[in-house]
Amino acid sequence: MRSKYKVLKMKQIVGLVLLIMLTFVDLSAEEFEGQIVFNDTIVDVIFDLPTTYSGEIKWHKLQYKVKYIDKEGNKKKLRPNDAEEIRFTYGFSTTRLLSRKAPQVGGVISSESHMFFRLSYDGAVKIFIHYRKGYSDGSYIRTLVLQKGNGALKVEQHLQSRTSLKRYFYDCPVLVQKIEDKRFDGDQLPLICQFCNSRCQ
Repeated sequence: MRSKYKVLKMKQIVGLVLLIMLTFVDLSAEEFEGQIVFNDTIVDVIFDLPTTYSGEIKWHKLQYKVKYIDKEGNKKKLRPNDAEEIRFTYGFSTTRLLSRKAPQVGGVISSESHMFFRLSYDGAVKIFIHYRKGYSDGSYIRTLVLQKGNGALKVEQHLQSRTSLKRYFYDCPVLVQKIEDKRFDGDQLPLICQFCNSRCQ
């Protein structure tokens, strides 16, 4: 009986420790100096961003709202409909999240009207990253999202075949020819966008 009691007690202690750890991870946040880009002005702020215990930003949460502190010290929330862009230094580079109308693609993106998308590659054809949290291990499911000019967003799942690629990049004949020649395929979207921006824009 005593051994069973000890095992039960140990399980309770382990469960309590795990709960405390998860709570700590959920409540962790770090401050980053940055800017909010509105339609007619740019404002310096301090972003209060959710992070894991290891310091990694929880990117999937930033897509819907961002907490920040203004120059008067007031704590506020910003949603994608409220601004054009947010940017801050993360690591050794400037991270930019742009507000865009979210494509309606079932569970791949979201039913939100607008979201902040993290900019991965800038140019006439932009590449954004959409983050969705994994189900079990806490990792992210990353989806590449393209935008030509001011056009609608296009998720990578709709650009896997050569036919869809040629249709999307129809206005870049030299790229279309390379796709027909099997020089590019749907697994090379970053290279395709770089080629298009350098040769056709």
